[in-house]
Amino acid sequence: MATEAAANKREENALPAIEVFIDAYYEGRFAAAIKGFRRLAREGDPRANYYLGEMYKEGLGVKSNLAKAVELFRASARREDAAGMVALGDAYLRGEGVDADPRLAGYHYRQAADQGSAEGWRSLGDMYFRGDGVERDYAQAVELYREADRQDHPWAQYRLGLCHLEGLGVEADSAAAFKYFALAAARGVVAAKYQLGVMHIEGVGVEPDPSFGYRYILDAAIADPSNPAGDMIGRALGCDVRDMDPGELRRRTRHLVRLDPRPAPTDDRRLN
Repeated sequence: MATEAAANKREENALPAIEVFIDAYYEGRFAAAIKGFRRLAREGDPRANYYLGEMYKEGLGVKSNLAKAVELFRASARREDAAGMVALGDAYLRGEGVDADPRLAGYHYRQAADQGSAEGWRSLGDMYFRGDGVERDYAQAVELYREADRQDHPWAQYRLGLCHLEGLGVEADSAAAFKYFALAAARGVVAAKYQLGVMHIEGVGVEPDPSFGYRYILDAAIADPSNPAGDMIGRALGCDVRDMDPGELRRRTRHLVRLDPRPAPTDDRRLN
């Protein structure tokens, strides 16, 4: 016990206080995290307010309280913390802990974007892409996603892929769509892996190669069985794969999937 306490003390001395408690948050040590965040929030640390807000929103170490979460996000945003601004925008957009108000959601997203937040730019882009509280405007969404892409935001890259694939707000360009999907997939966006698989299988934006395409489809299906990739693999195998063990799924798809590695497309910033 003493050894553990000494180790924790050394850790606290080695890192700024907020980082110690952020580590505790992501490691699931919620009691330690919330105690530290509360102390730092009293001292005026905006990031502590943001993380406390997330804990109250999700019920991590405390009883879920959306109104309290909004109060904490607001305190973070007042001190110009971009994460708090985006979280406050999300609350207004979804009506979580506060009356839904897309206009205020957009205001807070814009504040975050003005702070240089890629998530702020992406969230604004999503509002125009979906028409949330604003008139749907794909061209405006593309411009906003491009701002986020300049900071390598993977979901903005995925949306840019969709826009280029479907010609939404920009001239249709399957080669550009392929490159954006590849960027997003490399950063873990499962939906982008699915799109890459389909493009390989159908020969859209790339030479047709079903075997290589099914490798992406399989990766997407294993990462998220609810993704359309799971249905696609199921149709190819003639069975439901949603509850199938990943090892079994890989074994059954060996005849579909080429396993030799192949480099991803290069990151061509001229797309912007």
